[in-house]
Amino acid sequence: MLARSSLSQANTLRAFVRYASCQRHIGQPIKSTHPHLLDGDELTPGIPQKEYEDRQLFLLSRLPVGSSVVISAASQKFQSWNIPYEYHQNSSFHYLCGIDQPNLLLVLQKLQRNEIRRCLFMPPKPDEKIGCLSPHLYPEDAKQYFGMNEVYTLDAIASTLPSILKGSEHVFTYTSCDAKINAAVSKSLSDTAGMTLHSLLPELDRIRWIKSLNEQKQLRFASSICCTSFNELSSAPLIGLENRLSTLFEYNVKIRGARGVAFPTMVAGGSNSQYVQYALNDSVINPGENVVVDCGVAMNEYQSDMTRVLFAGDAKSVNKAQKDVYLGLNEVYEKCLQVLRTQADCSMNEVHATGVRELSRLLVELGVIKSKNLDTVVEQRLFFKYFPHFIGHFIGLDNYDTPTVPFNTPFAPGVAFCIEPGLYFDGDEEIPEELRHFGVRVEDTILYIDAKNVDILTKDSPRVGD
Repeated sequence: MLARSSLSQANTLRAFVRYASCQRHIGQPIKSTHPHLLDGDELTPGIPQKEYEDRQLFLLSRLPVGSSVVISAASQKFQSWNIPYEYHQNSSFHYLCGIDQPNLLLVLQKLQRNEIRRCLFMPPKPDEKIGCLSPHLYPEDAKQYFGMNEVYTLDAIASTLPSILKGSEHVFTYTSCDAKINAAVSKSLSDTAGMTLHSLLPELDRIRWIKSLNEQKQLRFASSICCTSFNELSSAPLIGLENRLSTLFEYNVKIRGARGVAFPTMVAGGSNSQYVQYALNDSVINPGENVVVDCGVAMNEYQSDMTRVLFAGDAKSVNKAQKDVYLGLNEVYEKCLQVLRTQADCSMNEVHATGVRELSRLLVELGVIKSKNLDTVVEQRLFFKYFPHFIGHFIGLDNYDTPTVPFNTPFAPGVAFCIEPGLYFDGDEEIPEELRHFGVRVEDTILYIDAKNVDILTKDSPRVGD
């Protein structure tokens, strides 16, 4: 029998469910229809409505006086005639307004007293006689929930956008929508005299680069689910089809409440580990083989990314030379962390330079590179055949987040990124036989706190050799 307090809680939940079921679904979660996903004043899970308003104001405050922002949502992609891919919003559009629906155009202008003019162009309201094909945003929803002052249909872009932009000396644009919308926007911009066009991305990426406390919480959440799901995978029998392990990871991710994986999970067993990118997952893992698992989680739009190496079978069946390489790679990774924790004004470029030098040293020690002069190995890029990618990338709403931020920019508190040193050996006869067709990589999602403190968000999945 339920206790009185439990009965009260159950009745409250049932009342919420009844209330939510009476509300029209607007195509994405809002508090009235999804009280199980949003708390308090959140506009999207984990992010309050005021934070979106602050983002808009901060962006506009960085732009010249008399500026307008024009940015489009992503369009819906289709696998075939009427079968859609899972929709993923343009992350910059989501960052500014929180709307996660396709084929929209947003215009922002700063008015007096920190007020913002928000104009949204959207598809026409469907004919109600046809019925509801799928949940979607209505003009009244855009005003009520997302603070839009003016809402127009997409076919009004050519006639209305020039008048909205009239008087703007600078227009910052980022359009990635369908061809018709792009054409209408281009014509409107060409018809508006006396203004200068700029790319919006450099300014917006610089803002997105530093994560708020709410964003950091979502990154931690995504990383926690990633670690827990990977740990379930690593405790399972590793021998068998690669696809069994990737499916197990994705299952564990979704039952823990995440939208899904951040990217196709890589499970590369044996010789497949020699590839930097591998997503087929259709080979058999045999006893004694190494297994490179590159995996990530998308939780409330924010992402995590992690790579670990497992070894199938018992210790006797593992190739000792290969395991020694992986242990050496872990030491390179630790040197990269040391630079982050000790070097003032450290940037991604400094981490990369450290990784390159230490990986080159390891390649010489392994006998893969014959030159004994470490400076020569680095300057002539002799390492590149075995380490052909950059040491890391920024992460956030996208796995490769804020790409216009230069890698020579010193890290700042709140920046999230990944560090991923790796070595990849093909079948070249110059490579020691026991290392041919073999690869290793280790990667973590990291949050920069300050010059002496970084938080490894994916630390709950130990690396081999820790």
